[in-house]
Amino acid sequence: MKNYFFNEKTEMNGLINRLKNDTVRLFADLAKTDGLYLSIPFYIIL
Repeated sequence: MKNYFFNEKTEMNGLINRLKNDTVRLFADLAKTDGLYLSIPFYIIL
């Protein structure tokens, strides 16, 4: 998952498999953005 909104590794989602009693955690990946990220506030309006 690419990351342009966070300046540190941030957990974005967790998938829970109850049959296997396992959780997969997905993080925004800083390495894929070459250090480029937005340094201004942003808003999501639904």
